[in-house]
Amino acid sequence: MQLQNSKLFTNMSLRSSLSMISKLIFTSLILGFLLHLAITTMSDRQGFSFIFGATSPPAYRARFSCGADDQSRLPNSYIVWLAPGYSLQEHAMTIRHNVHLHFRSETDVYITSGGKVIYCGFDISDELLEVIRADENVELVECHTSGKMDSS
Repeated sequence: MQLQNSKLFTNMSLRSSLSMISKLIFTSLILGFLLHLAITTMSDRQGFSFIFGATSPPAYRARFSCGADDQSRLPNSYIVWLAPGYSLQEHAMTIRHNVHLHFRSETDVYITSGGKVIYCGFDISDELLEVIRADENVELVECHTSGKMDSS
């Protein structure tokens, strides 16, 4: 009788262990799937390329114009034309970057009579340039030259 109880206890322990192992495996699969889903979702968002590698290009890219005269071009300096009524603060919030860090003087920002903001940014990296161009309220990005900013 004691041997039968021992076998019964062993079988019950084995079944209990197998049940627990299968639950752990199932839970691990679910967590793995959710982690994969989260990584896939985040890697499609802009700004996560430094963690997950290259992402697909943004759906919108503002026009880019760079004159042929490379001698007068200032490296990593751009003139950015915002849509009428779109403020510099809204732009900074959209691109999640303090654009004021890239101004050399208060004359680097110009507001037209029609409410269009135009700014000149210096020391803009290629990565930040792509983020700026992805803002749907940026109409144009031009290479900055050693001449004055044209606000026509």
